[in-house]
Amino acid sequence: DRLDGSLAWDESSAAERLARLGPSGRREYRAMYVSPLGDMALPLCYAPALAALCWRSFSRRPLALLPLLAGACDLLENASVLRLLDTFPRLEQAPLALAVGPWATFGKWAG
Repeated sequence: DRLDGSLAWDESSAAERLARLGPSGRREYRAMYVSPLGDMALPLCYAPALAALCWRSFSRRPLALLPLLAGACDLLENASVLRLLDTFPRLEQAPLALAVGPWATFGKWAG
């Protein structure tokens, strides 16, 4: 029931999902992001690797930017979710995360 596993979310669905996780689930969710090989490190690995593969494989070199865009969106999404986890249950204290996070999630999957 993670935010980053869905195609779309908003403030109400974020509040609902984070509440369902409970305190221990929210701690584990946060730990998943900040562990050395966690979700914050993943886009730093896959985005450059896929961009290099696209650069070598496609004659339209601008396509190589798509994995980099997806990786940047993934990092923004991760930062947004971490901020929401830090402010839960007062998500209104994280207006930037609520504004950027859903778009970053969409961008990650669209890229």
